[in-house]
Amino acid sequence: MLNAMGWCATELGDHAKANQHCHAALALLRDHPDPEVEAATLDSLGYIAHRSGRHRDAVAHYVRALALFRELGNNSQAAGTLDNLGRAHVDLGERDQARAAWDEALRLHRAQGHDGVADRLQRQLDELASSC
Repeated sequence: MLNAMGWCATELGDHAKANQHCHAALALLRDHPDPEVEAATLDSLGYIAHRSGRHRDAVAHYVRALALFRELGNNSQAAGTLDNLGRAHVDLGERDQARAAWDEALRLHRAQGHDGVADRLQRQLDELASSC
């Protein structure tokens, strides 16, 4: 619930409150481990950091979330995290890292039949390549 509250708070533009909620969720997870919730909360922290302009922090959170999603075999969530990771890399000017994240996200979304998202990712990759 704290993670969901954090997500909603950042959608409303209250990034400080969002951070508080998500960090409180992580603190609770130390006593009551749940890797799926931890991964989702780290992904939310990445989103909050990215929306706050803290792109390096966003990358760090997304990388940690991605590692957990991969361990859990949750390719659906991993694909979304990779998409967001690519966006953070773009904002840092790290085009090669963005391309790698989006390539993997594209493969995962195609494999899952998420053609609309895969098409958007392909356009992003095309735009990235053409802006070199």
